[in-house]
Amino acid sequence: MKRLVNKKISDFNVKGTLQTLSGNSSFANPNEESFNTLQQKHPQAPDDLKPRRPPDADTSPICYSTAQIRAAISSFPHGSGAGLDGLRPQHLKDYISITAGDASTSLLISLKELVNYLANGHLLTDLRPFLYGAQLHGLCKSNGDLRPIAVGCTYQRLVAKILLESLHSKAP
Repeated sequence: MKRLVNKKISDFNVKGTLQTLSGNSSFANPNEESFNTLQQKHPQAPDDLKPRRPPDADTSPICYSTAQIRAAISSFPHGSGAGLDGLRPQHLKDYISITAGDASTSLLISLKELVNYLANGHLLTDLRPFLYGAQLHGLCKSNGDLRPIAVGCTYQRLVAKILLESLHSKAP
C-alpha cells in the first residue's frame, strides 16, 4: 500500500491517494475465476465491427487544431493510467509543456496529424486491436462482485476526448 500511495502522490493524484488510504477498493486476484468473470462483463468486440460515420454526416474530413489537442491532453486527470502501450497521459503533458521548448511544438503538430488521421477512420484494420484495445482490470466491489475497468491506449483516449468534445458542443 505504501508503494501505491507514493506512486499516486508522485502523480499528483490526491483523489486516488485518498481512495487508496480509505481502502474502498482493491484489485481482484489475477486468477482464472477473476478472468472469466471479467470476460463475461466485458466481452470482446465482434470481428466484423467497423467504424462508421452516421449517414447524414458531413463528408468533409475532420480536422482538429493543435490548441484542441493541447486542451484535450491537459484535461486528463492526474494519475491516469497507461494502456497496452505503456504511455500515460502524464507523459504527453510533460512532453508538450513549455519547458520542452521547440520539441513540444513539433510533438503537437505530429499529434494533430495522428488525431486527425484516426478521427477520420483511416487506421488499418489489422492495427485496430493494438490501438483500440485495453488493459482490463478487476476491482473488488463490497458485495464480492468484480467491476471491470478497461484502460485504453492513451492515443485512442485522446482522440475519443476530442471527438466527444466536438459532439458535446453540438448537443442541445
